[in-house]
Amino acid sequence: MAETTTSDAPERIPADITKPSMQMPLTDLSELHILLRVYIQCYGTGERDSELLAEVEARYRLLYRRRNHSDAPAEITNPRNAGRKPVVEPEKAERVRQLYTAGKTMRETAAMESCSASHVFKLIHEHDQHI
Repeated sequence: MAETTTSDAPERIPADITKPSMQMPLTDLSELHILLRVYIQCYGTGERDSELLAEVEARYRLLYRRRNHSDAPAEITNPRNAGRKPVVEPEKAERVRQLYTAGKTMRETAAMESCSASHVFKLIHEHDQHI
């Protein structure tokens, strides 16, 4: 019977991830950044954790500059653009508010904008909550 020598220990993260030998796509780097932030929030920060986070940020910004020929965004978030997309564009919401403030009823506004009266109600009152 042949024994296989597989290690159950997780692979170690290289000490310097900015080495050119380590190639990661931009989305993977941003996801790693998010996971490191969550890890640090849950388990506290050690010196090595903060260093690793800074290295990942530096590598992300370097790759971003190389790919887009511009500076990286201020914050690394939502790399795959996941999540529910907004249903209403801001211009339509503003038109609905303007029509309503001009004296149109909710039903008239809804008919003009091809949506329901309850949607018009929601747009008008969401705006009031943000002020």
